[in-house]
Amino acid sequence: MEVNAAIDCMVFDTKEKIEAFRLLSLKGRLKFEVLCPGMKFKISTASVVRDILGSKTRSKAKLLQEFEQYLMDRNILIKKG
Repeated sequence: MEVNAAIDCMVFDTKEKIEAFRLLSLKGRLKFEVLCPGMKFKISTASVVRDILGSKTRSKAKLLQEFEQYLMDRNILIKKG
């Protein structure tokens, strides 16, 4: 992923980078659903993530942990510390 410091933007110019951005966006939405349970989206992010993972986990918090591990296993997400 390239970061252009002159105009402060990122370029997603390959299929892999676009897919990584999509997955990270889903992670952000799922985290939002965990932190703000009263907020509803038209399509549940948790159900989309369950389809990706093939998971039967009902707890959104546990699903978020599974998804973060999925992203780390694919070098899309790097945890600090």
